[in-house]
Amino acid sequence: MNYVLLGYRVMPPWEPGSDLPSRVVTCSDHLVNAQPDDDAWFTTPVPATHLLAVGVAEADFDAPLLSRLTEHPDRLLLTGRTPWPPAIRPLGHEVIGVEDVGFHSLLCYEGVVTNLATAGAHLNQHGLISRHEDARRAADAAGEAWDVPDLPWLPVVLGRPDSANRPNGRSGPPRPAFAASTRPAVGRRRPVGGAWP
Repeated sequence: MNYVLLGYRVMPPWEPGSDLPSRVVTCSDHLVNAQPDDDAWFTTPVPATHLLAVGVAEADFDAPLLSRLTEHPDRLLLTGRTPWPPAIRPLGHEVIGVEDVGFHSLLCYEGVVTNLATAGAHLNQHGLISRHEDARRAADAAGEAWDVPDLPWLPVVLGRPDSANRPNGRSGPPRPAFAASTRPAVGRRRPVGGAWP
């Protein structure tokens, strides 16, 4: 899979305290605060502990959602087809929706693990969907049937510099995928209109 880089953010991991992994990688400013502020994007890597690269699959680069992102000068700074840097290791995919006040994530809503599993998408140890095709299927399902805001949903790929992905920069095999749970999620917003189907 070939990806296009959209930009860099400094995003500490989200610690949901629920059935999700204990530390979730996210680009959603509804879940964590970007540093130094929610409008901060960078065109090149900056020295920061939680530097996060954000990109999309080449097939999604012309999606209407990206046009909405680039309408705002404080949003994605890279408007050309900048290839995904080889030094950035993809961690997985997050399904996002965009409104004027920031990024939504499917992880903002209760029941997401069960709904993702129903769509054939499972979360890995980073709280992300490993395969793009699974993330695309989840984005399509969310827009059609799930009780989430009426926004276009798009899978983005998230990554960090390779040395930041292992303790002390060590390499090794990835940990097993995070297993879906049937218990209700705790500590996140319940969508307006009631419970998830």
